[in-house]
Amino acid sequence: MSDDRMIVPGWYYQNFDADFNADIPASGYGGWKKCNTLPFSCRHSALAVMHAWKVPAAGEFAGWQRAVEYMPRAKAIMQNFFPGILSAFREAGIPVIHICGGGSYYQDYPEYQASLALAGEEERVERIKFDPIRQELADFKLKNVHPGEHNQPDIQACYPFRDFAPEARPLPGEIMVDTTRQLFLQCKRLQLSHLVYIGFAINWCLQMSPCCMTEMLRHGVLCSTVRECTTAVENKESAPQELAKALEMWKVALQFGFVYEYKDIVEALQNKKSSEGKLN
Repeated sequence: MSDDRMIVPGWYYQNFDADFNADIPASGYGGWKKCNTLPFSCRHSALAVMHAWKVPAAGEFAGWQRAVEYMPRAKAIMQNFFPGILSAFREAGIPVIHICGGGSYYQDYPEYQASLALAGEEERVERIKFDPIRQELADFKLKNVHPGEHNQPDIQACYPFRDFAPEARPLPGEIMVDTTRQLFLQCKRLQLSHLVYIGFAINWCLQMSPCCMTEMLRHGVLCSTVRECTTAVENKESAPQELAKALEMWKVALQFGFVYEYKDIVEALQNKKSSEGKLN
């Protein structure tokens, strides 16, 4: 086996063949399957840590916490899984890329300044000027849908204090980006074709913010995730069983890449490092 190639078991979803003789045609689909012989390129892959922000203490910025129900899950994930997966990628010599945003906490780092210089001037996204009814509808959503008018002051107040979570703080030399162009150019520079996303949340920022899976897939990058290293934005009905996360795992496996399990990918990386040590 070459230094570049290793095997990492991964989950995929067989989304065929519909059975139109059944009451529910989708019942004919193969469903979730695990391949234990999936190849993984160490040379052309990276771990993408997205929006792994420090979770505020109980009662701190209470309005933000009232509007983001997954914060306790995110904190537990970072404490229980981030140290292990970050160490495994780092020790295997595979790049770790930090996708930042939602504040200015990262902008003075030389690693971010390097990405800024690499990308140069960004294309400006032009926005429609709100007409009165468009503004009225936006105000209605803020008050009645999310995040709630009474929570807005705390959300605005938290931005100057936003920072990396202790478990996700970058090491010197690790790449930092905050735009899709920066991330694409760093991938192009390093010849990366596969990003393994961890962070928050799998059905929100990881799908809809700059540098998200959707935008990187347009650039031809395979986008996977690690099941235990992310969570989803849930609603009142989906939260008890984390149904939104379950659906997003299906979406990642169907549209973007593969779903890895923490134990499988960490063990594969550790075995690679161990075998290299024996050879040396």
